[in-house]
Amino acid sequence: MWDFIGGPAFAVLIGSLLVAWATFWFRSPRKKRKRELLIFLGATVSIVAAFLASAQQAAQERRIAELNEHIASSITGGNSFAYITVLLQFNPPRLILLHQGEYPLYDVTVRIVDLEKTKQKGYSISDLENEVQFSVGNLAPHQSQVLKPISLSNDSLRWNIFFSARNQFFTELLRMRRIDNQWKTALKVINFPVEGEQSKTLLEKIDPGFPLEKSGHVDWEN
Repeated sequence: MWDFIGGPAFAVLIGSLLVAWATFWFRSPRKKRKRELLIFLGATVSIVAAFLASAQQAAQERRIAELNEHIASSITGGNSFAYITVLLQFNPPRLILLHQGEYPLYDVTVRIVDLEKTKQKGYSISDLENEVQFSVGNLAPHQSQVLKPISLSNDSLRWNIFFSARNQFFTELLRMRRIDNQWKTALKVINFPVEGEQSKTLLEKIDPGFPLEKSGHVDWEN
C-alpha cells in the first residue's frame, strides 16, 4: 500500500485525476487558460511518472534476471574454471589444481596429454588411453587441491590438459622450460567454444624470463 502511494503509479493516478478535475470544474470560457494550465500540469505529471514507472519495472526485471542467472550459475558453475601448475618447492615437485571464479565447479575430470610422448616413434591413438586421467569431483570457489608428484627429468615440459566440468569444457596449455637451472612456466587456459563461437582465453600466466618468440608471444605449439 505505502509502496504504491510513494511510487510512480500513484503519481500517474494523481496526474490523471488533476486532468479530469480541471476539465470538469473549469469548463467556462473565462477559465480556459487556467484549465489548460492544469491539464498541461496533470499530463506532464502523468507522463513523467509513467516514464519513471517503466524505468523502475525495467530495473526490477534486470534484478530478477541477475538473480536467476546467479542461481543457475550456482548450480552449473557459471563461468568458473580451474587450472594446474607445478609446485617446485616440493621434492619431488607436485601438481596443484587451482579454482578460478565466483561459483563452485562440479564433476571435474582431468586428462593430461604429454606432447613429448606424442612425438615418440610408435605412438598411436590407442596410447591416449594410457595418458593420465583422474576425477577431481567438486571444487569450491578459490579452493586448491594438491595432486600427484611428477618427475622433471628433461629441460622442458609440454602438456595439454583437458578439463571437463558441469558448466563447460576447457583446455590448459602448460609449458615449462629450464633456464639457467631455474624453471620458468607459461600457461594458458582456453574454453571449448560452442558451435558458432570462437574460443576465448580465460587465463594466461607467463613467468619473467620464459622464452618468447620475436613477436613477444609464447610459442604455444612448441
